[in-house]
Amino acid sequence: MNCRIPILIDSSSFTTKMKHPVVCSQIKIRSETANKSYNDLFHTFTLPVAGDYVHNFVLKSDYIIKGYQNQILAVDCIGNYIDNVILSLNNRSTILSHIDNIQKIDSLLSPYVVNDKPIVKLDFLSLPLLVKCASETNFLITIKFKQNPPIDYYLAYDAMFTDDASYSDRLQNEYFTVTCVSQQSLKTSKSIQLTYDHSRVYTY
Repeated sequence: MNCRIPILIDSSSFTTKMKHPVVCSQIKIRSETANKSYNDLFHTFTLPVAGDYVHNFVLKSDYIIKGYQNQILAVDCIGNYIDNVILSLNNRSTILSHIDNIQKIDSLLSPYVVNDKPIVKLDFLSLPLLVKCASETNFLITIKFKQNPPIDYYLAYDAMFTDDASYSDRLQNEYFTVTCVSQQSLKTSKSIQLTYDHSRVYTY
């Protein structure tokens, strides 16, 4: 067992102990690239190693128009088919966050809103993930659907970069723990610790 004491980082010290990002780029991963189960009810995305930090995950799709009556537009969208979404480590062996309070959208008051894309926010953790300095750990996002979704969608999130190309490489040689708030089922939350140790991530 590792007897070293890691550097502790939480929401009050994250911005002072970690290097500030200077560039933010949105990454979009289309549903057709997900690893899908045999019945198409489970879609799993492995986050690519891009960005020193990643945060602000969302799912987006177009609306499906179902009808129009009494100035109410009946619609469908990807969020109506989701049972839950989990953020996990390494083949779902460790679940970090579990979200099942997905808001349903089945009608719109204005037909003009249909041009916007419905957004399912996935507030997994209160602090960003350091994907790039954890090269020996896979971060996975798995969506469980109630039925095979009838529409394409994409996973989008912010990838943030510092002005130091070697920053993540140096972090891979550090031993530190990030304490953050994790969203759980039934709109609950809990505090978890992610320990980064030489390219690997553990949670306790």
